[in-house]
Amino acid sequence: MGRATWAFLQGPVDENRVVALYDAPEERYPLGDLLWHAFLHEARHGAQVALLLRVLGQEPPALGLFFPEGERRPR
Repeated sequence: MGRATWAFLQGPVDENRVVALYDAPEERYPLGDLLWHAFLHEARHGAQVALLLRVLGQEPPALGLFFPEGERRPR
């Protein structure tokens, strides 16, 4: 994780603040909506990878940051 991202995550987030997109500055959205979109986007990709691995007969690894007692983070 980059320093700027880490610094951003340390402070309070004003989810109502309207921000412009980097690659489309004419488009403006509430920050909370963009964060929710990013969360769902990543969850969708994780599910796609897990499904593909299962279709190929493999057990997908745990993809979360938190693991139940006794499980280890994949390396």
